[in-house]
Amino acid sequence: MKSLFFVSLIVSMLSFAAQARVYKNVKVGEYNSVINLKDYIGKPFFEVMKDVIYPELNEQALNRTGGKHLDGIRDGEGVEVILGDDVTTYHVKYKADYEDKVERSGRSFGAVGFGSTKQYVADASYKHYLRTLESILRGSDEEVEAFYSAIIKLITDSDPTELAQLEMESKQVAADFVAIYIAEQYRRLTATEGEYLGRSHRWDDALVQVTLVSAFHSGQDQMQMFYEGEFTSEVYHQNACLYKAPGKEEERANTEKRQARLYDYWQFTVRSECPGRSGVNLTRRDFEKLGRALTDHLSDSIKELDLGYGYQKNFIKAATEDLLTGSFEYEAKDFSSIIVDSLMQVRAEANLISEELSK
Repeated sequence: MKSLFFVSLIVSMLSFAAQARVYKNVKVGEYNSVINLKDYIGKPFFEVMKDVIYPELNEQALNRTGGKHLDGIRDGEGVEVILGDDVTTYHVKYKADYEDKVERSGRSFGAVGFGSTKQYVADASYKHYLRTLESILRGSDEEVEAFYSAIIKLITDSDPTELAQLEMESKQVAADFVAIYIAEQYRRLTATEGEYLGRSHRWDDALVQVTLVSAFHSGQDQMQMFYEGEFTSEVYHQNACLYKAPGKEEERANTEKRQARLYDYWQFTVRSECPGRSGVNLTRRDFEKLGRALTDHLSDSIKELDLGYGYQKNFIKAATEDLLTGSFEYEAKDFSSIIVDSLMQVRAEANLISEELSK
């Protein structure tokens, strides 16, 4: 299969607003709060998040210290959530839910490596995550399917065992995904003191939806995406801060565009000093429009599944909502297979779908 990905991955230690901080061979301290996800296999991840991980993050907030986040990892500060023998995540320096600006606190790290010295430790930004997701989606159908199956089964029934079978780069991306996912769910839960997902800070929802629609982009010969509502292959450089920028018509008209990339689902807001606050939630209208288009293409098979009206309107959005809350009609194994099979179908038919959307 041809691929849309042509630019090599550059790993650098820049500000996490644009790039991740990626570290090699980090000596990790001994953690007082350790959660092994394998102990909870069979439960929806949201139950584990709400009943186990959230309370631990909230409690460990009382023990946080100053200093850098990496120092927290070296000192064993915060919470470790283990995903396998060589895959884990660290969550450091989060505030408790009663503290001011708790949703802006803390950092979560994905880590890969055996023993107390981890070969790979990443403070993954969204741009870094999407760049590396691009990279692994250049792989074979088998590896792409294995990646999606691993992360979705982890969410449906807290089963992380398939991560062990992934290739090294896919393991790293999966670890980063889970680290970000836990961080965003904690932040969203703080609004309700851990009772249920709040209506604000839907960053976990955006993360999952963009990850799922990426399967479609991985099958395109040339990447085309909904960008400001239009299906196109050309976008503005993010640092130009011209995405949905009112009042900048002249500047937009005189600014050269470039080929779209998967990380263009991450944008800077133009409502503050730019570049300023950023995220994937800013492109929600675009990735949800794509979700509806993919659903139209899959309409016959989705209707046969009898998953409900929401799935017939936007399969990606509805599946994400059920994944986030751990509520789905089918058994976890079957629900995971439905999602993965659908993603692999849109990957296989991506060029046909793109042709339809370009008319």
